[in-house]
Amino acid sequence: MQFVSRKMDQKASKLAIVAGDGSLPVQVIEKCIELGKPYSLIVINEHGDEVLKKFKSDFILHLNKIGNAIKFARDNDIDEIIMIGGIRRPPIKSMVPDLWTTKFLAKNTNKILGDNSILSSLAKALEVEGFKIIAIENILSNILSKKGVMGKISPGKSHLKDIKIGYKIAKSIGELDIGQSLVIEDGIILALEAVEGTSEMISRVEKYMKLSGEAILVKVLKTHQDKRVDRPTIGSDTVKQIARRGLAGIVLEANEVLIIDYKETISMANKNNIFIKGM
Repeated sequence: MQFVSRKMDQKASKLAIVAGDGSLPVQVIEKCIELGKPYSLIVINEHGDEVLKKFKSDFILHLNKIGNAIKFARDNDIDEIIMIGGIRRPPIKSMVPDLWTTKFLAKNTNKILGDNSILSSLAKALEVEGFKIIAIENILSNILSKKGVMGKISPGKSHLKDIKIGYKIAKSIGELDIGQSLVIEDGIILALEAVEGTSEMISRVEKYMKLSGEAILVKVLKTHQDKRVDRPTIGSDTVKQIARRGLAGIVLEANEVLIIDYKETISMANKNNIFIKGM
């Protein structure tokens, strides 16, 4: 295993990169290195496999010990935080929180079931502690969905009605902080995303589909979602999965959905005759 490392300058380190799963943390670190922006890498416990293949963590964050991470940040003169990558929901009942986390959970018990609400509340609590929360698009360019068709493949006439209906319904369920995605075919909703996530939702729709090449994945930003810490995301793996399942394309809310490895994702969609359209 080969690590890209750096000598820690405690006083110069300003940005804390709080990393979950996936390749986005790697991209952010590489951009910081390119820009000469000092950072510390905080990896969430039992997460960050991809980022840890290339970079050494400066601190391991246990989700029941957020107070320890705040102390680390202050000790290292950090004043900005970016939270990126997938986070698996921890078994809350088995967690013994520290004092800071106990107080935070006590203030937000009514929000624990909604991922959007709890992440937004966490961001606000960290701001109260004096940290600035940074959105990923402030560091990475060409990362957000665009309006219109984003590749060489366009939706057919048979898809237009489903695109309109699916987008409207997806925004409605987002208002309730239920999920970010759905799959629609011929005016019928085949699946709604809930706690399982988009990938698991897609995996269970094939048995309900009438025809290959007609169903559409719709993915939007939830109404009250804090864009700085919790944007909807797709990537080349998403495209591969819907191609295997026989879906026709992906509809995204324009300027609101993160596209991991934008060029690779669009190229993969073109190769598999999958359309990606921003609304």
